[in-house]
Amino acid sequence: MATISVIVPTIDGREDHLARCLDAYRERTRHDLELVVETNHPTCGLAWNAGAKRATGEFLHFTADDLEPLEDWDARAVDFCKVELIPAPSAVVDLTDESRSRYLADRQPVSGVGADIDVVPFCSREQFGKVGEFLTCHYFTDSYFTYRAIARQIRIMGCTGYAFHHHVAAVGRGAGMSAEERMAHDQAIYEQACA
Repeated sequence: MATISVIVPTIDGREDHLARCLDAYRERTRHDLELVVETNHPTCGLAWNAGAKRATGEFLHFTADDLEPLEDWDARAVDFCKVELIPAPSAVVDLTDESRSRYLADRQPVSGVGADIDVVPFCSREQFGKVGEFLTCHYFTDSYFTYRAIARQIRIMGCTGYAFHHHVAAVGRGAGMSAEERMAHDQAIYEQACA
């Protein structure tokens, strides 16, 4: 069975979030699993890029320490990659009120520059090589990954069963910048990358 490398950025002070996240991946993953934890990078993009270099799995899954996969999250995701698609989560649930914060029907295409696969990109190592590394900003990392995948003729589609609980914990990254400063900085990086 193929190995999935799950790459999880975290920072000091979030040990409870990280433990819950890692336990959920261990308990709910059918495939062989490699957990790659990247600590104290200033942005998710930098952490995901560093983790991808260390990972050894055939498939790469980029998550966050405040997400938990639902049961059998990996089965359909791998199937999608094998037919040269990238799966987009069918649902991301905010545990604060149990509401679905995002939903895609199965095989619903994701398109457009601003398309966002919602913090949980999943792809084969070969697909990652075609799409390229993540932006090093915080807010637009997964959006730009989506944009580049589509630009390289890799289709992204809603994948029923590929679903997560998102605890929406405060992220706390940004190398000492305020939220407003970080957003302005990231907006400039994103616009330059999309130009």
